[in-house]
Amino acid sequence: MKMATFKPMVIKRFKLISLGVALLLTIPLVAMLFSTEVHWTVGDFIVMAVLLFITGIGADLAYRTGKTPITKGILIAGAIFLFMLVWSTLAVGFPF
Repeated sequence: MKMATFKPMVIKRFKLISLGVALLLTIPLVAMLFSTEVHWTVGDFIVMAVLLFITGIGADLAYRTGKTPITKGILIAGAIFLFMLVWSTLAVGFPF
């Protein structure tokens, strides 16, 4: 049985998305060093990393599957909207 191989471009996109997530997560990390008002736990970093990574993959998928620039923009805006919806829900707690 032959194993599936990833194309080098797919691996490159995953690396770029992962690098972007890591760079974005340094913002609260640095803020915790200089301010007592930012209190993130390891769990917070893990949840945000997963959320940002899924959003990045979704935006990349939307960009690659959209046929026109308007379609691409709408799909990427939808991915960002879903990110903000989940983020705000996690920030204030679930309503149930």
